[in-house]
Amino acid sequence: MLEREMKFEVPEHFLLPDLSRIATVVAPAGPCHLHAAYFDTDDLDLLACGITLRRRVEPGRAGWTLKLPAGEAGGALCRHEVEAQGTISEVPASLSLAVAAAARGRPLTLRAEVATERTEYLLRDPSGRCIAALDDDLVAARTVDGRDLRLRELELELREAATQGLAEAIAQALGAAGATRSAPRPKLARILGRDPSPAAEPAALPRGASARSVLGTAIARAVREVVTCDPVIRLDLDAEAVHDARVAMRRVRAQLGVFGGHFDPAWRTVLRGELAWHGEGLGRLRDADVQLRRLDAWAGRLRGSSGAGVDRLREILASERAAAREDLLEQMGTPRYLALLDALRAAAADPPLREGAASGPAGLARDVLRAWHRLGRAVAELPRRPSPPDLHTVRIGVKRVRYAAEALVPLARRDGGAWLRALRDVQQSLGDVQDAVMAARWLRAAAAAHPEVAQAAASLQAAGRSEARRALRDWEGAWRRASAKGGRRWLKDLGGR
Repeated sequence: MLEREMKFEVPEHFLLPDLSRIATVVAPAGPCHLHAAYFDTDDLDLLACGITLRRRVEPGRAGWTLKLPAGEAGGALCRHEVEAQGTISEVPASLSLAVAAAARGRPLTLRAEVATERTEYLLRDPSGRCIAALDDDLVAARTVDGRDLRLRELELELREAATQGLAEAIAQALGAAGATRSAPRPKLARILGRDPSPAAEPAALPRGASARSVLGTAIARAVREVVTCDPVIRLDLDAEAVHDARVAMRRVRAQLGVFGGHFDPAWRTVLRGELAWHGEGLGRLRDADVQLRRLDAWAGRLRGSSGAGVDRLREILASERAAAREDLLEQMGTPRYLALLDALRAAAADPPLREGAASGPAGLARDVLRAWHRLGRAVAELPRRPSPPDLHTVRIGVKRVRYAAEALVPLARRDGGAWLRALRDVQQSLGDVQDAVMAARWLRAAAAAHPEVAQAAASLQAAGRSEARRALRDWEGAWRRASAKGGRRWLKDLGGR
């Protein structure tokens, strides 16, 4: 289940405003009492990733809940919520496994106990649908180190039918009555006085930051992305987590490639190999997800084609996806995978640079510009009608330049966003071409192995060719934008030439 909620800090004697102009408010007969026990490692490794794990007792039921970050939307904290049954003191095995990467092999122990007196108001639209729940909570918490905390807060939990306009209208009404919108963070973070590490854009680095700081910060971002996606992948909650983890791994590989002269060569070779190993497992599952999405999109455009053939193709592809997912989970359960995460964490804290590596960002900026110029020469030498393998090689080069350049964004004092967006557009267009090529290859193989789907496969390939032609037109325009003068001035300002 995906949870969307806004939190508000309110004074002890806060009076709930009249919300009847916004929605029909259904008040409860009285408050209910909840008791929650929060578990984490001694160093709060889960919370550092925005993850919370608790066992809660409430009227009529008791059980464990794992909450995983799913970004923000319109000021609301979005989290995947997974429930499991278990004993009072022992974390269920399924949840313990799900947070294995974040916990780093450390035991999960009680960190805080929270007693809540909750008054829940249901908000309904004119048809009677519940569109939100407004929880008025009086919280009494005790941490394992004996600190007590009392607070009152409001939680606005948005249901699927709730619009952004409705959420803002309620937030404005609460704000007018004296409520203050809190930063979107888990309740445990407020209780313990600890914030999860920032998941969005990195903070600016000082102008004179060393190469060690720049590269360590870039790797740290990627590590956090991989670890945050790990439980979402294990529990199969969102296919995009596979993509995000794969991109994070590729980002580090690209940076190790472009900035290769700064790293210890033996260490760099080993780590790139391990990143490629795990990236292959992620890639097989991601490719199956992309193929399924494209199959559905292309099938929706067909007229008069055999529905049975398309359904059979979907069954075959779903079976392949299941096998790829099983292989990936087996891979993620190995000591080798956890060792890779440990190696990335160590590199983020102290990147193994070779002796005599440049100490400032100028050398890094020059590395990016050299990679860009090599890419430009390769594009200029393409034949008039480049083959799919030629374009795939260009796409790999674009990703290397883009991901390496992103490591320098926290240093920039001039906006390089337009250039990076143009690179992203080139990458996306060429990715669409490559995906269409891979889809056509898969469809041909499926038709050869299963003759009953041959007609449907041929029709789908025609739809794919049309999409590939459009993507080919798009990439040339994006490349011209990326090649425009001035877009890389921010890199030259860092000392690149």
